Amino acid sequence: MNNEIEKWEENTGVPELSVMDQCINETGEWFEQEISKLPPEEREAVETKLVAKAEEFGEILDKTYEEAEKFCNDIIDSLDRMEKWLDRF
Repeated sequence: MNNEIEKWEENTGVPELSVMDQCINETGEWFEQEISKLPPEEREAVETKLVAKAEEFGEILDKTYEEAEKFCNDIIDSLDRMEKWLDRF
C-alpha cells in the first residue's frame, strides 16, 4: 500500500489524503451545501455552533490519540519486559 501512496504522490505531486481527512472534507462540503440553503440570518448562528462543535470534536480526537499512544507505549513496555524475562531462560 505504501508503494501505491508513493506512486500517487509522485504522479500527482499531492499527498494522498487519509480516510479521516477524506471524511472530514466530504462532511465539510455537505455542511457548506446545507448551510447555504438557510436564510442569511440563520447562517451565522449555525456556523458558530458548527465551529464550536468542530473544536470540541478536535479536542476529543486529541485526547483519544493521546490515550491510544499511552496504551501502545504500555504494550511496548510490557513486551520489552517480557522479552527480557524470556532472555533469562
